[in-house]
Amino acid sequence: MATQTGKAKKRLSRKEMREDKLIGMAQKVEQFYEQNRKLVMAVMAGILVVIVAFFMVRGNQQKVFKEASLSLSIAKVMFEMKRFDEAESQFQALKTRYGGRIAGEAQFYLAKSAFLQDNIEEAEAGFREYIANYHVDKYIDIAAIAGLAACQESQGRFEEAAETYLSIPRKHRKHYFAPQAMYQAAQCYLTVNQNDKALQTYQLLLKQYPNSTLKGTVAQLVSKIQ
Repeated sequence: MATQTGKAKKRLSRKEMREDKLIGMAQKVEQFYEQNRKLVMAVMAGILVVIVAFFMVRGNQQKVFKEASLSLSIAKVMFEMKRFDEAESQFQALKTRYGGRIAGEAQFYLAKSAFLQDNIEEAEAGFREYIANYHVDKYIDIAAIAGLAACQESQGRFEEAAETYLSIPRKHRKHYFAPQAMYQAAQCYLTVNQNDKALQTYQLLLKQYPNSTLKGTVAQLVSKIQ
């Protein structure tokens, strides 16, 4: 049997192997940094500039949004005070200058203001513009659809108004206004003697919203139609 000429090399454990790899990697990184110091500094400086610019833009956007929100609130106060001319001027300025939620709310209030002043055709066009181009939140979205239906109803287009009202429960079945929209649709059908459609709408209302506060009123109407 041959005699060992030297001491057997110690086998590294997994932990030692991982540590050895980490040390090797650290050395490579350090070597790369030393060789490319100027490039690394330039990249870091570029990243810093981007970060600073991001926070400056973000801060400016927040400032602009706060100013726009304040102007919108003032316009709403004038609207509630029925100072419609002043309110409309402010809403129009906000719509022209800003986008997103600010412009959307301004457009909705422009349409609502026209409706309250019996400018029905202008109001209808305004509500249609909001529905086609804006989305603020579910409340205003549904209010705009209901506003459009009310315009159609005011012009004697009752069947068209009924369909517009019915689009609310179709799109937003769980919204609190959905049963009221169905009720309004049925009333429109009754106005033009579309009793079958009215009955179907009332029955669907009772089926889909059995706990609605309109339940008693609708049940009585159903019994009269049948």
